[in-house]
Amino acid sequence: MVAYITKNGAVNLGVWLALVVFTAAVMTVLNYGSLRTSGTMKSTEGSVIGYVPGEAQSYRYQYWVSGRSFQGSAKPPERVETMKLGGTITVFYDAANPGNSTLAALRTVVVGRLALIVAASMLIPVLAMWGLHVRRLLPPCKFVQNCHDWVARVAHRFVRRKKSAPKGLPAKA
Repeated sequence: MVAYITKNGAVNLGVWLALVVFTAAVMTVLNYGSLRTSGTMKSTEGSVIGYVPGEAQSYRYQYWVSGRSFQGSAKPPERVETMKLGGTITVFYDAANPGNSTLAALRTVVVGRLALIVAASMLIPVLAMWGLHVRRLLPPCKFVQNCHDWVARVAHRFVRRKKSAPKGLPAKA
């Protein structure tokens, strides 16, 4: 079996790849600060000093770096039962700017940012391609038509199932 790609398919593939690369680049630039500072983060002990008013399960904490006191606030990355007023916690701070801190472990911060970049690089191009096809700014291709047909079948089943659902019990006389 010989695989080939049509001209319309090549155009769609090229646009999709360009959107993926562009989205990944933009998301990397937007998250660069967090990714860069995570490499210079250090840890120290701190203590829970209070609750953040109006925010459920958010705490204020205090920590010391080179004899200077800093404060921060965050939702706890661990179970709430372990966070008690006056309790000891581990605080991660930026060595270049000790006022920039978090309670989340460094690996959690980096993995979360990378996951955000990957997810956006997959979802945003798909939505952009859908919008371009709806507006007929891209040439039609078989893959997009197959996806459209599948969505139409699923939507039709959902609407049919919703219409045939029982409306409820009749009122008693």
